[in-house]
Amino acid sequence: MACIGNDVVAWKDQSNAKKSGDFRYLTKILTAAEINAVHDAKKPDLLLWSLWASKETAYKVMRKTRAQTPFLPRRWPVDLHKQSKKFGAGAVTIPDGNRVFIRINYGADYIHCIGADDFSALDRIVCGIAPPLPAGGQNAGLSSWGRKSLLCRLAGIHRLDLPDLEIRRIKNGSELGSPCLYYKNVKIPFDISLSHDGNFAAYAFLRPAA
Repeated sequence: MACIGNDVVAWKDQSNAKKSGDFRYLTKILTAAEINAVHDAKKPDLLLWSLWASKETAYKVMRKTRAQTPFLPRRWPVDLHKQSKKFGAGAVTIPDGNRVFIRINYGADYIHCIGADDFSALDRIVCGIAPPLPAGGQNAGLSSWGRKSLLCRLAGIHRLDLPDLEIRRIKNGSELGSPCLYYKNVKIPFDISLSHDGNFAAYAFLRPAA
């Protein structure tokens, strides 16, 4: 079964804006070719965070297939072979020769990347940005809101009883594993991925192959 990942970046957030001018930071996460591309880009911050979201997405995929893979982003080149104002597409190459295929959706203030280790699986990914938190919802946290948004979307599409759906993360040693989906206390074969940054929470889930 294919594995997926996703990552969202609030690229205009104060903590992220103008980071493309921080050369020391760039050398930690980008290849030499990517650094040159960022310097030459019309929107360097947008390209920087597109590359970062792609690498983060790829790492989330690799954690599910090869849990011991070290995350060395400057050694994970991204090939963005298609890029427009609204969409991007490409692949991330892992040093062991594996590739993760990615697609990017550009919002006015965010970058949302989805990825899979099987190119054909990209068309079966359902993804989205959670709606704004309701009034007083900040206390619940973006992470919880993203999970709830994913469960509501999946329950609506597949006509499942929302109260019987649950996301769990099983502890593996000292680390939490990737989130998994359970229905009526039984693990079900929908691979899922969650992310949040700034004021945005994002989700993705993979429909089982027909």
